[in-house]
Amino acid sequence: MLLSGYSLEGGVLYYRPSALKAFGMLKMEEEGSEYLIMHKLHWPRDNLIGIGVITGARVEPCNERPCTGIVNFLDRRLGDTSSRAELCLDSSKKCMIRILAISE
Repeated sequence: MLLSGYSLEGGVLYYRPSALKAFGMLKMEEEGSEYLIMHKLHWPRDNLIGIGVITGARVEPCNERPCTGIVNFLDRRLGDTSSRAELCLDSSKKCMIRILAISE
């Protein structure tokens, strides 16, 4: 079974145009040639903040801190049972979770 964004033709696996579009890939025509192009991302550091500390697959909250290191995409899955959620899993204890929304 193949994902819908790919097609197998003559033993060769191809990306379908819908998959290329989803990846943000574009085509440019110039002087009789076609070029595959994409957006080059420049992450401004002054509008990124650190909100958690990653240890293995787990993320623990931290105080907001400025982004001063090298920024990159995540290369692994993140997830685990939160220590706060574990308190709520015990049915003998009552646990209140508050969700606050703040608009600026």
